[in-house]
Formats: sequence, structure tokens, C-alpha cells
Amino acid sequence: MLTIIIESCGSKPEPLPAAKPKPKKKPDWITRKKIDIDTWYGVGSMAIGDSLDYEAIAKDLIKSQIQNQIKKIIKNEIDLSDEKLGNITNDILKSRMKVINKLVKKEDTYNDGVKKYLLLSLNKSDYLNFLQNKFDGYDLDKVISSIKGLPSKENFLLLSKAIRISVELIDHIIKEDEKVKESKDKTLNQLAYIINDYNERIEFILNPKFLSSVPIMNENEEINIGLIDNVSSKKLDSIDVLLDYASEFDAGHWVSDSANDLSMILPVSPSGSSYSLSLGVDYDKILQGDYLPLFSIKPANYKITIMPKNVTIYSTESISSLGTGLEYSAIYDSIKSCFGDNYGVQFVSDINDSDLLMSIEVTAKENMRRESRKQPFKSEAFFILNLKYRESGNILISHIIAKSEALDYDFVERASIKALRELANKSIDVICQ
Repeated sequence: MLTIIIESCGSKPEPLPAAKPKPKKKPDWITRKKIDIDTWYGVGSMAIGDSLDYEAIAKDLIKSQIQNQIKKIIKNEIDLSDEKLGNITNDILKSRMKVINKLVKKEDTYNDGVKKYLLLSLNKSDYLNFLQNKFDGYDLDKVISSIKGLPSKENFLLLSKAIRISVELIDHIIKEDEKVKESKDKTLNQLAYIINDYNERIEFILNPKFLSSVPIMNENEEINIGLIDNVSSKKLDSIDVLLDYASEFDAGHWVSDSANDLSMILPVSPSGSSYSLSLGVDYDKILQGDYLPLFSIKPANYKITIMPKNVTIYSTESISSLGTGLEYSAIYDSIKSCFGDNYGVQFVSDINDSDLLMSIEVTAKENMRRESRKQPFKSEAFFILNLKYRESGNILISHIIAKSEALDYDFVERASIKALRELANKSIDVICQ
């Protein structure tokens, strides 16, 4: 066999260049917000070589969407200030950070040579299932139903636990409450009822006893404070009480003791001026947060006005009333005498020489309509003592000193006059006790 080999004298052809990889198309989720009814999305980006945590940025966008949803659910059901709503939703979000981070998934990434991009997602059904499972695990109904009896330390611990659970899952609970037909059976309403009941039952017992009607004392005098349940008349143990001196002194704290009332000497003001002492249950400490606004409950406080013995007062010598034409000069004379004797107050004739300004307000509440002639007209009259600082105009005390009630079957005006006349005598008796 003959093999012929022919060798060409021409040059060899150059090899073809390798094909460049086709650049990946920029995803839509970078330039256009990705929206899905079943999923939350977050996009993070960073320049190549930068140390920025673009995954954290993407997660923060998802968390922001969750927080906005929580705010919307709460706002539709509960009237809160923007500040309180923000604080509460921040607390809720912090309690869910671990599960949010666990449920977040990486959907896609992109690198255009200049920046790196990351798309994260969180499935809403997975998130809602977590809330449902957590709610079921707490067995909140059992905790609430176990709160029975007087406002004791044990009951407040249970109440605090129930409220913390409710705050942590409040958006879920609001949705659950929408399924409940009876208003009294809704979780948030049950808690509101318990708090309101305890708030009304807890009562301060003060000595000297006149403080219950005229809450004014001189500085450097002794006061005794106790706490009772006004339903059972039992003294209460282990209830946190806040003693707020406004800006005059730092706030004090006391834990009630059924065996020993709090005995204290009222401090002397460094500025030599009058000040107020406000007594109230420290719900923020008991409930471990400022959660009362969620239940539309204003805590009951008892305010005592503390005056130095040499305080000077200018009396306006007028009484704001309903134009009954009654003569009240005798009332002012009596009040001046009693304040001088009881509190060492000096009344001055020149307003510029006074520390405080005194005025009296008389108001009445009447039932203008009655169901039948057999029902009398009723009028309630209130005697309100007002003291305010002359220089600042700030109110020191505005307190109902006395109230009276009168009936008349013919005329509501006659009932009002009866009530006001009785009120004048009652007011003098109360102030001069």
C-alpha cells in the first residue's frame, strides 16, 4: 500500500477567538419594585469592594413592611398617638426578629460589574402560621380566666403576663377578636375590663383625713399613706406606687404593705414655692411597659398640693357661676379665715405681692328632660377651688371641694337654686374642718 503525504507550503490559519459569555440581563426586581400579595420582598445593593451589609438592608426593608402592617391593624382598632404607636410596634418587631430572620429566603442575586444586588423574600403564610402557633401555645384564655379576686400581687403578675402576650401578638389578636360575636368575650376587652376594675378599686387612704376632701397640706408636716381595695376594704400588699413631685424633686417609689402604711415628712421646697405631690399606681413598672393606652384607660392619681406656711395669695373675690344671683362674699370671707388658720396662708390686697391666685368656680349639671311628671328634676352643683401661680399662670390645684344635689318636681331652675344654696354651706364646712 502506498501512502502519499502532501505538505502545504502555506501558513496555518489562526484559531477562532473564544466566544465571550453573554452578559446576564438586569432583573426587573432591581429597577421595579417587586409586589406580590403573598410575599414581602426586600432588595439590597452595594458597590463591589464596599463593606456595606446589603443583606441587612434587604432584611430591613422587609421588616419595615411588617411594621407598617402592624401599625395599620392597630390604628384601625385603637386610638393611639403616633409616638406611642411607634414605640409599641418597635417592641413588637423586636420580639419577632428571630423568626423573621429565620423565615427570610434568598431569591436572587445580580452583579453588573459595578454593584452587587440581592433579593430577599418572606412568605406571609409562613409568618402568619408562626403567629398562630405562638398564640395557641400561650393559651391566653386560660391566663385571663385565672385572674380573680382583689388586685393582689399574684393577680397583677398574671395580668402583666397576659398583657405582654397580647402586646407581642396584638395584630394577630385584633384579627382573632374580629371573629368573636360578643364584645365582652374579645380578648382585648376582657383585659381592659380587668385593668379598669382594678384601677377603680385601688384607693389611697390618707392621714390627715381631711386630705380626702381638701387635698392641701403644709410642707414639713407628716403624712401617712395606705392602699386598700375599696370593694373588700382589705389593705393591699406589694402594689408599686409612684410618688411624683413634678419637677420639684425626683420621683419616689413605694411598695404597699398591709401591715405598715407609708409615713413621711413632706419635703421643703428649695425654691420656697408651692408644689404638688401626685400618688398613683406605677402601672409601667407592674406591667413592664407603657401599655395602658392600648386599653384606653387613664390611671387614677391622687394629687396633693403642698404649700409653705408663709405663702401669699391674692383672691379674685369673684365666683364663676350660672348667674343665680346668690351672694358669695361670706364664702370668700370664710375661706380666707380657714386658709389662714389651717395653712398659715397670708392673703394680700395687691396682686403683685402674691405667690398664688385663688378663684372659685361653681357649676351645675341638670336633667332638662324627664320621662314623666312623676320623675323630679334633678340638679347637681359642684364647688371647685382653683389656685394658680401668678407669674407663670400654671394651675397648682383645681379640685372639687364639695358637691350637692337637689330635686324639684315643678322647675329645674328651682332645683338648681336649692342645690347651689346647699353647696355654699357644704363648701365652708369642708374647707374649715
